Amino acid sequence: MAAASVWNNRWVPIIAALFFVYVGTETCMGGWIASYARRIDSGSHTFWAVTPSFFWGALLLGRSSAPLVLTRMRETRLAIAGVTSASFGIVVLLAAKTMAFVVIGASLTGLGLASIYPINVSLLSHWFGEMATRVSGVVFSLGTLGGGILPWFVGALSTRFGSLRVGFIVPLLGAVTMLVFYLMNERSRPTDLASIK
Repeated sequence: MAAASVWNNRWVPIIAALFFVYVGTETCMGGWIASYARRIDSGSHTFWAVTPSFFWGALLLGRSSAPLVLTRMRETRLAIAGVTSASFGIVVLLAAKTMAFVVIGASLTGLGLASIYPINVSLLSHWFGEMATRVSGVVFSLGTLGGGILPWFVGALSTRFGSLRVGFIVPLLGAVTMLVFYLMNERSRPTDLASIK
């Protein structure tokens, strides 16, 4: 009965999808960036193997600096800036012909995605009020599911079309989807969502 009442709120599937897309997008990048770099790095060296460290390092840097940035900027504004940076970073990766651009793209993407998950978690109570505790189980579960499904989809597309560039359209669409969500909700009143059925 409790689960049914959670799904009665029409915003629960939307926020759950947001977590699904975010976790899936982050996992796609972290899981596939080395393979992508290896296909671009035609030399005999193994620099491609360390390219995930640029993504994860930028993610860590962005996450550690987010509290300071949030003292000067609203959460949704930072989220918009973040997913814009991530989208641009993935576009740079898609256009990359050299390892320098792979590093730049991976770093921009990691920095852009850094604050999204913590912001989403902190906004749950604003979006759902007292219902947040029940909703959190649903959204975290679907987020985990996204971390398994979207990277698999990258691999499936890469195999189907013989190009990992095509597969990287999946995280690009994920970042753009999140950008659309935040742009549409920037001026909304998050506390109203808990009462909307």
